Amino acid sequence: MLFILMALPLLIVAVALHKFKAYSIIAGFNTMREEEKQNVEIEKVAKVMYLTFYIIFAITVLLGVLSMIVDIPYLTIIWVGVLMIGVVTLIILSQKYDHNERKNQNIIITMVVIISVLLPVLIIVPGLRGTSFETTDDGLDISGMYGSFYQWEDIKDVYLDDFPEVTYRSNGSKINRTYKGNFETTEFGNIKLFINDDRHQVIVLVLSDSIVIINEDSEEATLELFETIKNR
Repeated sequence: MLFILMALPLLIVAVALHKFKAYSIIAGFNTMREEEKQNVEIEKVAKVMYLTFYIIFAITVLLGVLSMIVDIPYLTIIWVGVLMIGVVTLIILSQKYDHNERKNQNIIITMVVIISVLLPVLIIVPGLRGTSFETTDDGLDISGMYGSFYQWEDIKDVYLDDFPEVTYRSNGSKINRTYKGNFETTEFGNIKLFINDDRHQVIVLVLSDSIVIINEDSEEATLELFETIKNR
């Protein structure tokens, strides 16, 4: 559903170009001199744009629906890849219908768009890394996104449980089977999750004013971490 909402502006722009001929929203066209506009086949440029946006939106909806039925590994990376391919293809095809001599400018525009698309990847990649846990003399150090340090005296109870039912993400990251940050759950309400694999048992840390649930990427490592925390 999140991907569909993110792609919704593309659908709106596509409809505006296709049905309402809103060529004024095409970046750079309005700022051209009149003689430059005459050298642009604007109808063909618009067609390339709205067809590309329709295709990206359709693929996004398909990915969103499939993700509700089956688990799709690296769904976010796949979507960003589709978006990047679509935008680069759009730029290359659109240039065929712009007969003005602006090769250097086109190269710059292409690079800016590619960098803009790659930025989300640079933000997403850290989320793909698993959370690491380190026990010290003073407490439990959780590294990575949304990580924190918990003093041993603040942990009132610790026990093993099954992965809770998550109703929605309030402020966190969920990629494939990993969870990091704040999530709303049926059993515990709003809690912090640091889950490397939701198929394994989890360790429930009961603090004085909150609950934190963690696990490693294997059952054996999770049990070992649990014993370490329990014996503190």
